[in-house]
Amino acid sequence: MDIIKPQIITPSLLISSNVPENDAPLWTSTSYNVGQQVIYNHRLYQAILNNNNKRPDLYPDKWLDLGATNRYRMFDNIVGNPTTNLNTIDFTVTTGTIIDGIALFNVVAASVRVIVTDPILGVVYDQTLSLEDFSEITSCFAYWFNPVGERSNEIVFLNIGNYPQASVRVIIDNGTETASCGEAVLGTQHNIGVSNFGTTIGIRDYSRKEVDEFGSFTIVQRTFSKIADYEVTFETSSLGAVQKYLASIRATPVVFIGDGNRSETIIYGFYKGFSIVIATPTISDGTIQVEGLT
Repeated sequence: MDIIKPQIITPSLLISSNVPENDAPLWTSTSYNVGQQVIYNHRLYQAILNNNNKRPDLYPDKWLDLGATNRYRMFDNIVGNPTTNLNTIDFTVTTGTIIDGIALFNVVAASVRVIVTDPILGVVYDQTLSLEDFSEITSCFAYWFNPVGERSNEIVFLNIGNYPQASVRVIIDNGTETASCGEAVLGTQHNIGVSNFGTTIGIRDYSRKEVDEFGSFTIVQRTFSKIADYEVTFETSSLGAVQKYLASIRATPVVFIGDGNRSETIIYGFYKGFSIVIATPTISDGTIQVEGLT
């Protein structure tokens, strides 16, 4: 089982992006009327009261924070609030830390390419993965009657290598259509054990379903989050280190990867708890309960 602890992508680390930051005009020291929108510090604000020279981040009574601008939505920890751009989303980061694991969530694209360039060694990693999913095509009947080429909306790149000074370029390509990415997680990959069959997966639905006195239902569809109980085998000698690592990421959104080839076992979220049975001197079994972000 792998875990990617994300690097927070700040404007100083985002070296380039082809996503324009033109959601609204930049805030300036002037007068604004109710309803006008501005960008301040890469966030979008809307005036809820007429104001003069009131900085958005300092006057929440006069400005409504609408969240990150389109360029930065893929780094805001909200999977359901995507960055979008026609054809491609093409960005480059340089963090000064090791980025050996990348996960993208809520993706609308045909393929994703990752290029890692070290300032001395040059290009050290260049891989393109398709999001086309043919997992349902298991027979001739399925080929003719099941949907062919359904796309996955999650993808991971693992074992990229240890190049702390490298630049990482990610190209999310959707051909002639709009590319979209809900969350881009770039960080350090850590293996804690082996995921096993017996892992339980599911979703938690936040939709509202109400019934009136006549038995008629009103359904309001909302987002959902993925949940999982990972069954994991650990080396008993490493349990102390595993416990310390899991404690270090408590209340921190990270990427949990049961199997990189099974998107249903990839969750970006928090662990709710874990328990480990010290079964033998060599191996031990445990369960990690995880709830994803919406």
